[in-house]
Amino acid sequence: MSEPIYTADDIHIADPVELRVTDANGRTVRRYKSLVQDLNDEGIAVSMPTYQGRPVPLKSNHMVEVSIFRGFTTHLFVSRVLRRVGGKRPALLLSKPPGRSIRRIPRRDYFRVDTEIEVQISGWDLQNNKSVQQALLNDLSVGGCRLVVHSTLPIEGSVELDFELPLPASEDGMDLPAR
Repeated sequence: MSEPIYTADDIHIADPVELRVTDANGRTVRRYKSLVQDLNDEGIAVSMPTYQGRPVPLKSNHMVEVSIFRGFTTHLFVSRVLRRVGGKRPALLLSKPPGRSIRRIPRRDYFRVDTEIEVQISGWDLQNNKSVQQALLNDLSVGGCRLVVHSTLPIEGSVELDFELPLPASEDGMDLPAR
């Protein structure tokens, strides 16, 4: 699982970002995709956002909300454009968020765990015909899971997953698999 972002020091080059540009009344007008290009003492350089193939005309001191997506969390902070940086890769230099002012907002209702557990999927169609195949469970939470299947499973009715959860050993050293 990827580490959370608490401060500007936790931001990495190539982190995908979304710039939410606001108008003078503080309302979000547009959202632009971008990437972190550089981090230095002065600020955070992000690739120049574009709209319909043209650079977005953001001027110095324009306020933007920055969203960085990492793992299953959105990390938000308010920033301002310090200046535009020209060259082969035009960029915007943004102010860094102060201290631990980055807000973390989960993008899902439940915490998700990355896994690699072999599962057997049994599915029934509306005529109660059963179909079975092996798959890989690679994401698990209280609210559901993500499976990697090797072929289409024609399911129109119910589905059953059969797998073992690898739990820590018991006090006597015995494994405790849970079905």
